[in-house]
Amino acid sequence: MKTPPLIPSFFLGLFAFFFGTVFFPSFRLIVFAPFLAIVFQQKSFLYSLWMAAFVGLIVDLFNTEFRFGLFSLSYILTTLGSYREKRRFFEESLLTLPLYTTLISFVFSVVTFCLITFFHQRLSFNISVLFTNFLILPLVDGLYGFLWFSCPMILYNIFKRNRLYHS
Repeated sequence: MKTPPLIPSFFLGLFAFFFGTVFFPSFRLIVFAPFLAIVFQQKSFLYSLWMAAFVGLIVDLFNTEFRFGLFSLSYILTTLGSYREKRRFFEESLLTLPLYTTLISFVFSVVTFCLITFFHQRLSFNISVLFTNFLILPLVDGLYGFLWFSCPMILYNIFKRNRLYHS
């Protein structure tokens, strides 16, 4: 499967960022993780760092709970920690985007947890936090990446292929 183009992928993530809590208020998705996975697959490391900073800036602008810059720093550190793992994921596989999204989400969760603990407050760390934040939520982000990013691309390719056959 070919990776989706960047601009529609960004707007899919932005739409999920603005309206995701309306439809799923109990989920704390890392909505830009699939977009970053796509950027990492297609672009250079420097470009990926800039995109991570830009996405973090968007999240920071709409976040009132933590200090400004926390999410930008989290996305940049996540890029530093997960960009080179792109070589383990092949663009042709159907599960590339969801698996890479899960990895990025996991790294982001660890980085953000450490930054919040360091800069803001001590967070309680127990087995349910470990299980939820570092296992369940990254898997949900991977599922979100498949349903919200991969499936539309698959459908687009099917319609495009059928249109070529019927033309």
